[in-house]
Amino acid sequence: MPFCPNCGKEITEGNLFCPDCGTKLAESEARAITEVKRPLSITVCAILLFICAVPHIINMVDFITYGDVATSVIQLFFAIFAFVAGYFLWKSKKIGGIIAIAYAIITTIAAISLLVYFSQWVTVYDIIPDLSFNIAIIILIVVGWKHLKYPQ
Repeated sequence: MPFCPNCGKEITEGNLFCPDCGTKLAESEARAITEVKRPLSITVCAILLFICAVPHIINMVDFITYGDVATSVIQLFFAIFAFVAGYFLWKSKKIGGIIAIAYAIITTIAAISLLVYFSQWVTVYDIIPDLSFNIAIIILIVVGWKHLKYPQ
C-alpha cells in the first residue's frame, strides 16, 4: 500500500491528493514507504527511555522482595511511563515527546526529593545518572521535535 511522502499516511493507489494532509501526489511520489523516517535524536531518545525502564523494573523487584508494595508500584509506574514514551517516540509521534518530557521532569523531581528528604542515605552522586539521562532526553526531544507527527 502506498504512503504519502509528506505525512506518511496510507493512501489508496491513484489518488492525486493525500486525504490527510492534502499534499498533491504525482504517480512517482505516491510510492510505497516501508518505514517511518525518524531523526537520530528521536531514535536515541527512544532507546534511552527503554534503557531507563530497566532500573525501574529492577528496583520494583527489589522493593517487592523487601515487602515495600507502595514503592514497587511507583517503580512499576515509572517503568511503564518510560516504555510508553519510548514506544511513541519510536513511532515518531508528538505524544511520545510530551510523555518523555513529563517523565524526565517527574523523575527529576522525584530524584531531588529523595536527596532532600533522605539525605542521610542518598547523595548527589546517586542522582547524577538520573539527572544526566533526563537532561539528555529533553535535549534530544527538543532537537528532533519538528520531525515528530501528531497521532492519526
